[in-house]
Amino acid sequence: MKLSDLTKIDLSISMVSDKMIESLFRYQNNLEYRAYQQSKSKAGRVVVNTTRNNRNNFTTNIYSDGAKEMIYDNGTVKDSQENGYNVVYFKNGDIKQVCFY
Repeated sequence: MKLSDLTKIDLSISMVSDKMIESLFRYQNNLEYRAYQQSKSKAGRVVVNTTRNNRNNFTTNIYSDGAKEMIYDNGTVKDSQENGYNVVYFKNGDIKQVCFY
């Protein structure tokens, strides 16, 4: 099914709300987040390149699995996976997930 096909479906929130599992919307239960956590904990994952961007105040680590980690001076950390999945950890404990696929 293409994204454009979704506009042809008569669908409302009331039709799917009973089918939705609320716990899947919590980041720790998200399947993408779980896969991300597993890839971060692999024994063979090593930093292959580190660069510093003084203009924007962050350090970038590139890992052997293609992942990129940006560590900002203010404590924010952004992890970007090759598949387009990104996780941002803020200093106050908030976590933001973004998927670009």
